[in-house]
Parts: sequence; structure tokens; C-alpha cells
Amino acid sequence: MSTATAVSPVLDLPKSGPWDWEKVFDRRAPLVLEVGCGKGLFLATAARQHPELDFLGIEIRRKRAGMIAAKISGLPNARVICGDALLLHDAVGVGALAACWINFPDPWPKRAHARRRLFSHPQFVNGVAQALEPGGELLVATDVGWYAGEILLACHDCPALDNIAGPGRQAPRPEDYPVSIHEAKFRAWGRPVYFLRFRRRG
Repeated sequence: MSTATAVSPVLDLPKSGPWDWEKVFDRRAPLVLEVGCGKGLFLATAARQHPELDFLGIEIRRKRAGMIAAKISGLPNARVICGDALLLHDAVGVGALAACWINFPDPWPKRAHARRRLFSHPQFVNGVAQALEPGGELLVATDVGWYAGEILLACHDCPALDNIAGPGRQAPRPEDYPVSIHEAKFRAWGRPVYFLRFRRRG
């Protein structure tokens, strides 16, 4: 059994500096971060479909993080951390990510809760951009039209990111992107799904 399959899928924050990803996964491979993993099914599916990639999930709720750990147990290319995505980029490291995926982030539609939206925080967008390698991709899926507009604006204001589809435009669905439970549900209901894709400038 390799070191990677023997370790726990739950990562502890490093005491200082970023993780050493080659040690975490016992190899060097492109790293994908999924923010807000829900029950972990998407993360587990992606890790199985793309064994050539390494996956890190982050979930702020401890109980959910435990559920995700159970889902990815035995997958050598998947790990999870319980924590706040707003604070994660320093531990990930500059230029460490090949991609960051965010599936159906909570839009917090009430005005009083607007500050809870991920994309209401410039430090989140800038932190993701900093963690992406040159040419790395931020991909966001949402079923909420007005929130898609907010995300487009927030990423447009980040000088390190380019909209792959063009300024202010949503992107076609990536062909090899796994289908999440939320996406399948919303499409079955006839609701639109918006894909927003941004590339880190070199």
C-alpha cells in the first residue's frame, strides 16, 4: 500500500506556510480545489474520473467534512479540509492550483445576508487568483441568474483573471465536467444552469 492510500483523507492546516502537495499526495500532479463540497459525491466522482489529477475539497461545516472524508476514503488522489475558503489561499500556496471549481455556491438572497456570499469578498476572488497557476481556471456553476451577474462583475474586477468566454459572458458547459447532484436536479426541473469560467493571466 502506498503512503497516499494509507493516510487520512482529512488534512490539517499546516503550522506555517503552504502545504507540500508532493508529500500530501505522494506524487506531483495538477491540483484541483473544490470549494463547498456538500456531501462529497461530486468530489469523489471527479477523483475517480480523473486519476491523473489530485483533488482537495473544502467544507466549512465539520459534519459535512466528515461525510466527505467517508466518500473519498480509499481514493489516493482526494483530500478534504474543514475550514473557511476565505482563509485558505495561504495554505494552498501561490500558483499551486491547476483549477478551482465552485458548484452552486449559496446565493444568500436576503439583503441582510449579502456579506455571506463568497463573491461579495474581493479577498476571496483575489486569493483564488493568487493560488491558481498561470493559465489555471476558476469555474463556477450556478442556477441563479442575478448571482451569475454578480460573479461576473466580481471576477471582472480582479486584474489577474480573464473571462474565457469574453467580458460579461457565460461559458458553454465543459464537456468533461462531472455532473453534480444539484445540476442534475435543476436541469430536471427545467431551470437554467450558468457556467462561468475564468483563466489566470500568465
